[in-house]
Amino acid sequence: QGEDWHKLRAPINKLLMKVDSATHYLEHHNQVANKFVDILATQNLKAQELQTLFARYAAEGAGVVVFNTRLGFLEGQLSEELSDFLDAAKKLFSILQDVILGKSVGHRWYKSRTYQDYARALGIIGGSCAVHALKAHQVLEERKRAGTLTNEEPNLLLSLLKEENLQRADVDTMLISLYTAGAESTAKILETLFYNLAKNPETQEKLRQEIFKTLNMRDHVTATDIANMSYLKACLKESFRLCPPVCNTMVRLLPIDVCLSGYNVPARTPIMIYPNAKCISGFQDPLTYMPERWLQNNGLAKQDPLAKIAVLPFGLGPRNCAGQRIAVQEIYLATIKVLQKMRIELHPESSDVEFVYRIFLQPKIPIHFKFTALQKG
Repeated sequence: QGEDWHKLRAPINKLLMKVDSATHYLEHHNQVANKFVDILATQNLKAQELQTLFARYAAEGAGVVVFNTRLGFLEGQLSEELSDFLDAAKKLFSILQDVILGKSVGHRWYKSRTYQDYARALGIIGGSCAVHALKAHQVLEERKRAGTLTNEEPNLLLSLLKEENLQRADVDTMLISLYTAGAESTAKILETLFYNLAKNPETQEKLRQEIFKTLNMRDHVTATDIANMSYLKACLKESFRLCPPVCNTMVRLLPIDVCLSGYNVPARTPIMIYPNAKCISGFQDPLTYMPERWLQNNGLAKQDPLAKIAVLPFGLGPRNCAGQRIAVQEIYLATIKVLQKMRIELHPESSDVEFVYRIFLQPKIPIHFKFTALQKG
């Protein structure tokens, strides 16, 4: 909190909060997305396997940024170490959700079952990150000695290690947070977007036509390509509106007593702000998935006066999500490359999915997607 938080966050902001920060990783993220599509096209995966694949894709993309390397989440049989990381991350956020909602209180005073499960999951995650961070650090040292390392290249770990006021423990803490939260959130957001596109085939086809118009069948996606795809951005934003990725986009501890809607709230009380963007007073047909409402040349955009502030999936202000540009880039690339080659559909048992929060929004049971190759010509 306060200055302690700012000391840790400021170095990350310098690299990841710039407008073009994600673009530096675009080449590697293209390769990761290509591998993701190859797996979908060649393997007939069941619902649970598909959900795991979303997690593997997001973790691989996050590793490119955090550890400056490919970690192998999409290469053949998943190793025990990488599999344990995915399981631990899932467990960790489930526990955190229960703690936030008050389902666990004993952990404050003794090492309850919740405390032990959390410590075990965090230990697995921390151990995995420590191994990758050590390898990345060794590569940096080798490149320094060889004279092949430049200060201008985008390298999160290098940037953090150069900060004189950061201890190695501080660096490890930030790497764990970015890697774990980035991987888990991106996977869930992508799965939800695919669900909304599968539920709305006309919207999916309209997006596919925008992709074909921009890329045709060109494999490599550039920053300019993404910038020109307004409907792609609208589809993701509308998915955020209907399915907020977190139940409390912002949590604030105000330094003074305040009165909110007639309730006296003492200073330092956690205030959770739910992103309610389904009010009929703010949106026309609020329960309908309608990306057109976000297009500036569409009349619906003018009818939604709350459009600019109603959907804030990554928070607002200095405490907003540091990895948001990276996450969105990964989501855009996966969506583009899948729709270039396949149609996203749902098996009957997943036609009407119930979602729950485990910090991040996720289906109560894994969604059984059906990916069908497009007919050539």
